[in-house]
Order: sequence, then C-alpha cells, then structure tokens
Amino acid sequence: MQGMDSELRRSEEDEAKEEDIEVPKAMGDIFESLAGAIYMDSRMSLETVWQVYYPMMRPLIEKFSANVPRSPVRELLEMEPETAKFSPAERTYKGKVRVTVEVVGKGKFKGVGRSYRIAKSAAARRALRSLKANQPQASVEPFSQTTHPTPPPLPFYHIKAYGIDGIKYMFV
Repeated sequence: MQGMDSELRRSEEDEAKEEDIEVPKAMGDIFESLAGAIYMDSRMSLETVWQVYYPMMRPLIEKFSANVPRSPVRELLEMEPETAKFSPAERTYKGKVRVTVEVVGKGKFKGVGRSYRIAKSAAARRALRSLKANQPQASVEPFSQTTHPTPPPLPFYHIKAYGIDGIKYMFV
C-alpha cells in the first residue's frame, strides 16, 4: 500500500511542475482593496479611481485591448463542441484541484489549480496546445502594411463600472 501512495505523490508532483502559473491571490486582493479604498475615500467617485489607476494601467489596457484573450475553455468547446468532456474536480493530496478534459479520439489532458475554474482552464489550455500542434498549418500570405493599415487603438472616452464583488470595468 505504501508503494501506491508514493507513486500517487510522484504523479501529483509531476503535475505540480506542469501547473500553469497563477497570479498570487494576495496581489489581486491588495489591488482590489486599494481600488475599493480610493472609491470609498473619494465618496464613491469612479472617476477618481480611474484617474489613479489609468496612468499605471494604460500600457496593459492598450495591450489587452489590441488582442483580447479568449477563455481557453470556450475556445476548446468551440473547436471540439461534441467531443470535449470535462471531468468533475478531484482533490490532490496537497489540497489542489485536478480536472481532466477528454477530447474523444484525441487524448486526455489534466489541469491543476487552486480552484475548479483554474484547473479547468489549465486542462483546456493543455488540450488546445496539443490540438493546435497536431493541426496542419494553412499557408498564409504576408500581411501588407500599405494595403491594410493597422487601425488605431480604441479610444477610452468613459467607463462604466458594474459589479460589487470587486470593481470591474467596461470601456466604452
């Protein structure tokens, strides 16, 4: 029985090495708390929060706006709507969550994280990486700057906030 336990631990340690990098929760909590404190201290002025956060976040906002990432779970389900099936969560002996996605006929992919959502996303990313690596590459003609100029980034005229659990922004 002891041999099985050590084999299980070794398997989970290998998965932990492959675990996708997560932003530390404490850092997100500090960021959110600071925004909330500014909001409350400014008598609930979103404009004041924006004046503080926008200068430091502008490069990231512009980069994000130019190439908005898609959810790996959504992308996988759009790519393989009939064959991608996610397993229920399993707890590892270290308290992490493990999720397996099976893409019928193409493989099983595991993801590990501190929550079901993170583990599911990690599993979907692994599946996508594998599926895209095995797809034949289409030939693409080089992009010509002279015939198709890159549009300027979208201007940020104003913001609308929504949600109480943390401050979330929608740029309009």
